[in-house]
Amino acid sequence: MASGVGLLALILAVLAFFSWQQSARQASVNLSLNLASAAQNAYDAGQGDLALALAVEAVGQGQAPPEALQALRTIAYSPGTRAILKGHSQSVLAAAISSDAEIAFSGSCAQMNAQGACQSGELILWDLETL
Repeated sequence: MASGVGLLALILAVLAFFSWQQSARQASVNLSLNLASAAQNAYDAGQGDLALALAVEAVGQGQAPPEALQALRTIAYSPGTRAILKGHSQSVLAAAISSDAEIAFSGSCAQMNAQGACQSGELILWDLETL
């Protein structure tokens, strides 16, 4: 009897864990969609910098939904974008701009293995004054 109760408790714990994981994933998607919607609203109101910041945050929420990616594409390529920096061979994973807006760093994976894991990174220093 005690082993049956223990087994039932274990099964319920496993089910609760998987339910929690699914809820966490859904919460991340919902946050991403809310941020993308706020980005689109800011863009429509002429607040390009805020819109871009919100759109970048929307796609940074784990597995970004297509709506968040589309919002970022729309806003990033819209008038007001000062430059599109090309040079990485893979998707950029991180970027930082100096407080005086004169230089920036961006980082990506330069080489991936057959399983899709990054084997070597790539960091580019950008002189924003010469763009």
